[in-house]
Formats: sequence, C-alpha cells, structure tokens
Amino acid sequence: MTKGRLVKATLRFDGGHRRSIDKAAYGFTLKDAEENLLAHEAQAIGYTTHNVAEYRGMIAGLLHAAEIGVTDLQVWGDSRVVIYQMTGAYQARAEHLAALRDEARRAALKMSVEYGWNRRDENAEADALVNLALDGNDVRRSSERPKKPAKAKKSAMAGLSKAKLRSYLLEHTTVPDKAWNAAY
Repeated sequence: MTKGRLVKATLRFDGGHRRSIDKAAYGFTLKDAEENLLAHEAQAIGYTTHNVAEYRGMIAGLLHAAEIGVTDLQVWGDSRVVIYQMTGAYQARAEHLAALRDEARRAALKMSVEYGWNRRDENAEADALVNLALDGNDVRRSSERPKKPAKAKKSAMAGLSKAKLRSYLLEHTTVPDKAWNAAY
C-alpha cells in the first residue's frame, strides 16, 4: 500500500434470481492481495434477469473498490456474458446490458482493472452471498483496511462446502434490520 491507498485487490461477484419468489440478488467479495477480506455485500434487488443481477454485483463491487482507494483490481465472475462484454469479446446487443456495461466501465475509470471468467465452483463465496440475499438476509460488511501489510493467510472460508460456507456467513455476519435496509 502507498499513502493510504490500497494498491491491489480482487473482486469476485455473482448474481442470480429465483422465479418462484420473483426476486433477484447480487453478492460480491473484495479481498486485498493477501486474501484479507475488505468487504462483502449481498443485496436483493427485486425481480430482474440473471445478467442484470450479475452486472449489479460487479458494479457494486467496483464502486466499493474505488471508494476505498484500490488502484489495481482483478475482477472475477462466473458470467461469461458479463465478463466477455466487459473485455469486448462479446458485443452488448441488448440496450439495457450495454447501459450496465457502460456504468461498470465508468465505475472502473480510476483503477487499472483486469477481468477474468472463472467456473461457478471457484466463485462459491459470492454465490453463497447471493443465496443469503435471496433468502431475505441482505448483508453489508466493510472491514477497515490494514495499516500495514499483514502476513498472508488463507481465508477462513477457503475450502468450505457451499452449505458450510452459508452457515459460516450466517454466523459471522451481522444482518441489519429491515429499517436499516430501507435507508439504503
């Protein structure tokens, strides 16, 4: 880190929807270069398409990264459509997706950003956050940035099954009440 700015970080995002409950949600995790959790968020966003939910997760993560001073960001997601539209490999033919792509590009202007696609199983933390939000448990947590680089350590969530990861997140995350959520 240099002068209070976080130089490198990794953003993992996901989005999803459930037709049975007419609800969509996104989730993201933001970690520093040593894999320390800087922030994670899970937010229900009403009913929309899967791709819109994916974009909303990425945009929320990009905005948070810019807000805390990240200068070099790796963005990982399991949506080929979103990642490939961001890299230019796919065109955004649908107007609403082109608008979201442009919003994401604006959110990333102050950072050097590299986009990469990963398989769904490599995106388990963000996926678990999406499912928490779809179950009615919106989550917002921001960690204080470390003052000096910490020794590299594995995330407490690394290697957990999806069910165990979900239990871990429910136990270790404060879920704000509905009045707090309504204010944001």
